[in-house]
Amino acid sequence: VRDITNISKHPSVGIGGLNLSNAKDIINAGADGISVVSAIMSAHDPKEAATELRNEIEKTKKYK
Repeated sequence: VRDITNISKHPSVGIGGLNLSNAKDIINAGADGISVVSAIMSAHDPKEAATELRNEIEKTKKYK
């Protein structure tokens, strides 16, 4: 992720296999955001899962 974001002039988005436990790593590696489906749709409470992911990304970007 870091290598791609260093050479690209475009925003990057991590996709595939992402969830609350690894979203921070992708943002810290240089991605501008993440794209998730299963992490939200397979959750017991999809709204809460989406909120937790958004909060984690915002917190990570704030301290990056």
